[in-house]
Amino acid sequence: MEHSLASDAETLSAQQAADLLGIRIESLYAYVSRGLIRSEPAAGSGGREKVYLKEDLEWLLSRKAIRKNPDTVTSSVLRWGEPSLDSKLTLISDNRYYYRGEEVTRIAKERSFEEIASFVWSGEWGRSIPSYSKSDAKILDSISSLVPAGKGYDWLRLCQLALILHEERSGFAAKSSESAWAILYLFVSMAVFPEKLERTSSVCDALANLWNVYPDDAHIVDEALSLCLDHELNISSFTARCAASSGASLHASVVAALSAFRGPKHGANILRVQAFLTEIQQEGSVVKAAIQRQRRGESIPGFGHPLYSEEDPRAKRIYHLLDASLGESEAVSLFRELRNFGREQLNQMPNIDMALGIVGVALSLPHDASLQIATIGRSAGWIGHAFEQRASDQLIRPRARYTGKPPRRRFG
Repeated sequence: MEHSLASDAETLSAQQAADLLGIRIESLYAYVSRGLIRSEPAAGSGGREKVYLKEDLEWLLSRKAIRKNPDTVTSSVLRWGEPSLDSKLTLISDNRYYYRGEEVTRIAKERSFEEIASFVWSGEWGRSIPSYSKSDAKILDSISSLVPAGKGYDWLRLCQLALILHEERSGFAAKSSESAWAILYLFVSMAVFPEKLERTSSVCDALANLWNVYPDDAHIVDEALSLCLDHELNISSFTARCAASSGASLHASVVAALSAFRGPKHGANILRVQAFLTEIQQEGSVVKAAIQRQRRGESIPGFGHPLYSEEDPRAKRIYHLLDASLGESEAVSLFRELRNFGREQLNQMPNIDMALGIVGVALSLPHDASLQIATIGRSAGWIGHAFEQRASDQLIRPRARYTGKPPRRRFG
């Protein structure tokens, strides 16, 4: 989830960038606002002028060439761009994001996570939503037998195993809402695992009860789940769509998505953020911890996102939630310090990974809780993408541009 401009990246001035693209400067600014071109303050300008990443400008040029000649599609344009897929689920535009036309930061305040998940899946509000209940005890017992008492375990990997076992036992139809809710609630049961919480009114209640979250703060968990639900064609959602396009079951599509989510450049980047937060606590300041990372040649995780030229709206909303509920706490003070550090030193604000890490600190959650919030929330998005892709009945099959050794040709 986390990306940043490299310090040695080649950049161009506004006029140079506009000339390269053959557009007006006003059109250049529009591309930036849509997150298609990254920019940063020009050195010595005091923030009054910006430079633009040449890599992004060349990508836009290649996209124009693709539209003229589809045979020019190459592997490079699979990164933050073409090929694109039609989808009605999520729009990211002008530093905001929307589920089916509804601004997420607004509906997350007004609706429960389950209501929003149902809306993303169906496009309708008001559909019946089953209460959370613990998944098949035999499946959980099977998982429990594989985890030695007192030993650590990879929670995401156990979720994959649980999904595989669940599909073997369930026999639900691939497109059914019953199957979708069962999968979503299986992730919750795995977060509750190995506790024996049987039934609560909602996913948020189940997690808040498990983590001993103060009732007045439980809404933070619920909103965080909704904010994480989908984010357009991220790598895990794209993987879910690829699997679903082959005719794979809903369970199999979610297992595939989870494999991508486990990568350190995607969902598991939250673990890198948590390590950085631990280093901050040990060093006593954000700056000192960041300097130590730079000396070790390590990047600073949890800042910036290439789809937002300004602040990640998910992180911004979580900051305001925490500030309103826990404004005097050390965790919120740390969040403020991180925001100032990002603004002044990196020219990048904290992203959703950092925000979820701070939620864990602020609410005194277990170590895996931030990752579990992200996973449970995003699992609903994977289901939505799988539904939509199967409904299109189209196989996703990009072409590759061969760059290897040319074949030997025989003459005569």
